[in-house]
Amino acid sequence: MVLFGPEGHVRQLVAQSVPDRLEVHYLSFLTWSRRRWSRVVADRVRGWRERKLIVHHVCNEPVEYRRFRMLGLRALYANHNLMLAEKIFAPIHGITKQFDAVYNAQAWPYKRIELASAIQSLRFITATDVKWHDRIREAGCGHAVTNQSYLSREEVAIALNECHCGLALSAEEGTMLACTEYLLCGLPVVSTPSIGGRDVWLDEYNSILVEPDREAVADAVHRFVSESRDPERIRSGTLARMHRFRQALVDYVNDTIARTNAISVTDLFGDGAGMTSRFVDQKQLPELFMSCRHRRFDGAKD
Repeated sequence: MVLFGPEGHVRQLVAQSVPDRLEVHYLSFLTWSRRRWSRVVADRVRGWRERKLIVHHVCNEPVEYRRFRMLGLRALYANHNLMLAEKIFAPIHGITKQFDAVYNAQAWPYKRIELASAIQSLRFITATDVKWHDRIREAGCGHAVTNQSYLSREEVAIALNECHCGLALSAEEGTMLACTEYLLCGLPVVSTPSIGGRDVWLDEYNSILVEPDREAVADAVHRFVSESRDPERIRSGTLARMHRFRQALVDYVNDTIARTNAISVTDLFGDGAGMTSRFVDQKQLPELFMSCRHRRFDGAKD
């Protein structure tokens, strides 16, 4: 059995649930930047406790991949934003642009939302808890329009299409799913220098890289508003990158694990719904493991 899921708690839970005599390969994608050697080494030590799992680390950027391999770990380079649903996140023609920029992020300090404070026409998509809206105001972005209720993925896609560009302002995190969602919707991105993997989706056409300065961010946003970019060109370039990462994942499974052409990109992603259409609840793991040999499990859901 081959599973694809996050590092950390979920991976440990899978390890604890695997029955004897069942070979399970876990493609463990990195949820945060793992460039620092100490984190990589610590991850390897934790791996010894998962002796019932064969863990393969899915690295989000080349530096991570090289360092994992140098430590003797099983690893592949396939940025995990490859799982996004391109059918949902897409340009919607006919929608009027209402905002200059959008930032889809919870207001954690590492997101540096204060860097968006000089943008006058601003949209925030965030968690609806009062504390997040308080933090947005404290960061000088109280003028931004925010969602007061939970937004589905489809509603997020509509909201993104109402904006000229997307913001990615952290210095370090993981791949930042929202950044690639901007691009799939045809929005260019204003980004600060970062590590973690979002930068591998960016190029000179679909993004402007600025220093972490309020005025520099606002100037870049103004440039995208006055000099619009072709949404379809941005999307097509993003889909091409996504396909390469998906192919790398499929090739790794076929060549390294299955040693045969067991799966294809079309098998996994042909419906455009991304990997989320094949997620399994944690509570379903025991049933999945017990039934896999008989191919009876049908618990995957949208």
